[in-house]
Amino acid sequence: MRQISTVSLGRHGRTLLHMITAPGKFFESRRDQLIPAAAGTFLLISATLFTALSLAFQRSRMPLVTGAILLGNALGMVMILSFISYLVMVLSMGRKTSYGRIFSIFAYASGTSLMAAWIPHLLVVSEPWRWVLIGIGLTKGCGIRWMGSIWIIICSVTIMTILFRSVLPLVQA
Repeated sequence: MRQISTVSLGRHGRTLLHMITAPGKFFESRRDQLIPAAAGTFLLISATLFTALSLAFQRSRMPLVTGAILLGNALGMVMILSFISYLVMVLSMGRKTSYGRIFSIFAYASGTSLMAAWIPHLLVVSEPWRWVLIGIGLTKGCGIRWMGSIWIIICSVTIMTILFRSVLPLVQA
């Protein structure tokens, strides 16, 4: 049984810095070492910091509920989007890589962008930045060509938008 190393805040900071300064090198150097457990831990730390910082700068009558929603969204969206992207890849290109590697790319990219997303009005920058990081990760970390990465991203965003628009009337009712 493989031993899974824990990610400390120091390691989280170094990973975050590497993702910001050289995401292509980050994914390329870890091409065969994209382990979902380490990426998931990085995402969990980022999501927890995102939630705490978001709550500190917004007024909420129910901070525990708001915090649970923010944390659940930050973690859940990565799982949903990585699964949709994996399905798009398999259905349109064949199985180029494992789901674990796709999840790891989404976790590192999302965890990095979450560190800016808590700042009001910066979501407009952090969300596209996340997709750029995902595109770099798919290309450098999975060996998928740029056009294939762009195809996966466009299809995933389209499918997610359709799903949200389909569910929104049910939630508002």
